[in-house]
Amino acid sequence: MRSAILDGWVRAFLTAHPTGTVVEVGTGLNTRFDRLDNGAVRWFDLDLPDTIALRRRFFADRQRRTMLVGSVLDTDWFDTVAAAPGPYLFVCEAVFVYLTGEQVHTVLSQLAHRFAGSLIAFDTAGAVMLRNQHRNGSMHAVAARMQWVCDDPRELARWGPELLDTRTFATPQPDVASTWPARYRYGMPLLARLLPFIVNNYKLNCSGSPEFLNEAAMLNIRRALRRLGDAQIGCRPIDAPPSTNIVCPVMNDASSDSKKAIAAAMSWGRPRRPMGTMAR
Repeated sequence: MRSAILDGWVRAFLTAHPTGTVVEVGTGLNTRFDRLDNGAVRWFDLDLPDTIALRRRFFADRQRRTMLVGSVLDTDWFDTVAAAPGPYLFVCEAVFVYLTGEQVHTVLSQLAHRFAGSLIAFDTAGAVMLRNQHRNGSMHAVAARMQWVCDDPRELARWGPELLDTRTFATPQPDVASTWPARYRYGMPLLARLLPFIVNNYKLNCSGSPEFLNEAAMLNIRRALRRLGDAQIGCRPIDAPPSTNIVCPVMNDASSDSKKAIAAAMSWGRPRRPMGTMAR
């Protein structure tokens, strides 16, 4: 589920910027490039020396995909990535949670400074999850332990790029949710209502330049309208988060199905209130 939500943001990025650059930080044996390659993206898989050595046993560099030896805590790989065409999306799956808060601060600040306007996708874990990580069977096989507590990803804006979207397993992007088995698609929202302090304690987040929302959301909307066969649309500003300035097409005599499609296309880019909490 985590990878599916992150894949959704990568797809949106590649829809808006087909020839952009994606950097998989802490790649391990991830196969995201093989799943999402659009035939034009420039891709880097970054990890520590022993992990890259293992990865090379199963994968090989290609014309547009390169494996890089490096650490998220270092900057010696920045020049190699900066030589590739922008804009940039950094995918940091299961990386920041194992760092200290000070280290996360440093990484976000460095990326925002060197790659201005880039996107950063990452996961965060709250205090409840960290206190109970010893109960997670998958953690028994590794020595590393999660360190960084982040209950509210919005607070990270003071360290770097603005939070554009945040999701939980109960609130994936609509196009991502549609691919999940029913037990997850309906079961996770139900579990979030019953145990919000558990489900909502782990979040997937996308931070970066607000302009990206305009481009990706508009492309999603146009694609939805084409599927529905609607025509003759005008444009006007809609009520949106103050930082996004999204412009949304509004159809003359739009059908209810069209309006639902527009809402679904827009929803991926709006920070969501975790289920089980009250609006203020």
